[in-house]
Amino acid sequence: MYEFNVKKAVDGCVEWIREWFRRNGDGCTAVLGVSGGKDSSVTAALLVKALGKDRVFGVLMPKGIQSDIEDSRLLCSFLGIKSTTVNVGQAVNGIENALTDIEATEQAKINLPPRVRMATFF
Repeated sequence: MYEFNVKKAVDGCVEWIREWFRRNGDGCTAVLGVSGGKDSSVTAALLVKALGKDRVFGVLMPKGIQSDIEDSRLLCSFLGIKSTTVNVGQAVNGIENALTDIEATEQAKINLPPRVRMATFF
């Protein structure tokens, strides 16, 4: 029976992050979108472990009023990383309102906020 070795997985991820930053951005800061969900929470924790809290910066990107954004703030506080909030609600609404000649599919409406969030990291 296979047993997952958490320590080995974490240590491997941390070493990979350190090596990547040594080769590609030694001394630079990692900028991460923090949603408060599992993926961004684990990634933020691994970045802090690999680089230190002073080299990790969180960007919170709610769409308008978002009740669970507090999870993102709590995570950043817990990890001790600096962060900023960029509300993407107006940008998403602006794009939706500009689409007057076509009817966006439900899938397109679901995909729009994540695409705007990606563009926030210009």
